[in-house]
Amino acid sequence: MAPRRRFLRRWTRGGGSPPAPEPTLRIQPLESGEGYRLGGDLDLFSVGALRAALETVSGTLVVDLGEVEFMDDSGLGQLLQVLRRLREGGGSLVLRDPRDDIRRVFEITGPTWVDGLTIEPEARPH
Repeated sequence: MAPRRRFLRRWTRGGGSPPAPEPTLRIQPLESGEGYRLGGDLDLFSVGALRAALETVSGTLVVDLGEVEFMDDSGLGQLLQVLRRLREGGGSLVLRDPRDDIRRVFEITGPTWVDGLTIEPEARPH
């Protein structure tokens, strides 16, 4: 069972305020130096680490999402904040290899049509 599910199961049994679980987001520079590879969970508990890692980037940023297993609205919001900041400086954001369920979050919420955002590869026909 995933650590987050174990955490939620323990919390719902015990009542009270839950302690924050350990963030499970891995952030590694891409070999090309053009961005970062993320892995694990991109959620409320891990967006602070992502914010800190991306606060000084500019230009075109590539974020490889191929190893992200879960993303909630906090993760989506943080990526959109990064995109907004990059666009203000004339840059863009490229999201590479998101899982189908994560790609679907972007399709449902609408930011796939925002200028400066590219999701690679293109969506496969269903």
